[in-house]
Amino acid sequence: MSDRLNEVHRFQLAFAHSVDRKLFEALPLLSIKIDSRIVNLVAEGTAEELKSKLNALHPLMMETLPVSLEEVFVYVMMQREERKHEGILL
Repeated sequence: MSDRLNEVHRFQLAFAHSVDRKLFEALPLLSIKIDSRIVNLVAEGTAEELKSKLNALHPLMMETLPVSLEEVFVYVMMQREERKHEGILL
């Protein structure tokens, strides 16, 4: 599980205009919360790869926030449960 900690990252972004979830479909999201122009998300991947993809969306501001081991566990378990409901067992 600690290996997953290095692959899970939280970001807070601000945009000049309201954004829609569709803008983030290409990202391997574990969680996303959008409040008009402010986006808080958790995604899987390397920090550099995710930052590159997020920068391509042209945010006014992007901040990397810490993710705890407990949060990673919750996100991974939620993801497994979703896959289970979709008929994809891991």
